[in-house]
Amino acid sequence: MILKVNSDSPEPDKIKIAADMLAAGKLVVFPTETVYGLGANACDKAAVARVYEVKKRPDNKPLTLLIAGTEQLWQITGDQARENKDLKLVTDKFWPGPLTVIVNDLHLRKTGLRMPANKIALELIKRAGVPIAAPSANISGNPAPINAHQVIEELGQAVDLILDGGSCRIGTASTVLDLTVRPYCILRQGALSRSELLEASLDIK
Repeated sequence: MILKVNSDSPEPDKIKIAADMLAAGKLVVFPTETVYGLGANACDKAAVARVYEVKKRPDNKPLTLLIAGTEQLWQITGDQARENKDLKLVTDKFWPGPLTVIVNDLHLRKTGLRMPANKIALELIKRAGVPIAAPSANISGNPAPINAHQVIEELGQAVDLILDGGSCRIGTASTVLDLTVRPYCILRQGALSRSELLEASLDIK
């Protein structure tokens, strides 16, 4: 199923349909400012397993979690993360936006987190009430889609719902910054440049 959604003012009824499908363990594709994401309820192990299956993604490659606010960040990372001044610095400065940060969760597992700068994505995450596991909506190794047509060509009937919010504003994957090592390390250079991160006075190798 495909639903066209207003990217400037997402229709609440359409967002509710998508959120209800996520709650039911379905896979929902939606736009972010970078690329389209293949979303599943991160708390639903069976749904997350389907993401790996659909993408043909290696089992040992973790998924980025998309969140809609810093409260979710603290819920995932715990109170110790609140004391990390650099984590607060980059999230205050670059979120919502094209930066994924690698942090330790409550169980000390490395976890990638991002708050997207896209109204459809943010409204969906808020309505779902849970973090959404959302890698790019493509077969692993293929180019990430930047519009719904590319998603349809790539994944076809393998997903349950596609929210068509037009073309992604940036069209380049997020930059991934690992904050679990010192000096910090850019694992993937994406839409946010190294120089922009360095301007934040971060210790990056």
